Amino acid sequence: DRNSCAERAISERLARGSGYVQASPPERYGEIGRHLLGQAEPVLSVGPDLILAIADAGPPEVIKQMRQVGVPVLTISDEPSVRGAQQKIRAVARALGLEREGEQLVARMEREYQALSERLKAVKTRPEVLFLLSTGNGPPLAAGAGTSAHSMIELAGGKNVMERIRGYKPVTPEAIVAAAPEIIVATRRTFARYGSKEKLLSLPELAATPAAAAGRLLVFDGLYLVGFGPRAVAAVRELATHFHPDLFDSQLQRGGF
Repeated sequence: DRNSCAERAISERLARGSGYVQASPPERYGEIGRHLLGQAEPVLSVGPDLILAIADAGPPEVIKQMRQVGVPVLTISDEPSVRGAQQKIRAVARALGLEREGEQLVARMEREYQALSERLKAVKTRPEVLFLLSTGNGPPLAAGAGTSAHSMIELAGGKNVMERIRGYKPVTPEAIVAAAPEIIVATRRTFARYGSKEKLLSLPELAATPAAAAGRLLVFDGLYLVGFGPRAVAAVRELATHFHPDLFDSQLQRGGF
């Protein structure tokens, strides 16, 4: 129906604006990347009639170059919150002439988020969580305060063990062991580098943590988990179900332990 088609259209454009062009056929678009890396050509080569860019995309001269060739560029704020996701939806919906459908999507997201927030009020203990963005090329890269991953962990009723740092920063193995995470969250890309939970958790920087001892690893698609688009509330709910299975009827297996 029209609403379903509109939601798919808005979601697809938000995926592109988040830096990962997810459209069919994928071989035509590939991955442009969150930042434009100083080149307009990779973006312009796919023949866009509208470019949606996160507000910090750049550098500015590349954005200017794309506008100069006649392609409209709409910048969208990237606040890592449910409110921020709703703002993105409204911005994309306006750009597509789907304001009514966009508001319906925002309203549904708000209802779902309020219901989830009410359930999470029963949380008594927040698990200690480490979000691992990457590992294997130098020191592990972990999510600190001010990141989308930090916001997602907090919204789902967890505690970010790296909240003392800001941004995505390299951390030492000693810092990870000292932080003693009870749950480790990793992206599919990081997991794919090792191919199994056992290999990833046996890394020296992780092996001595409570999470590794208990085998508590969650693996998610990065854009789904920290993209804060139309699926933001679903991602919070799924993460919360793993953090607090006692509060939910059944434990989801998508991320998996």
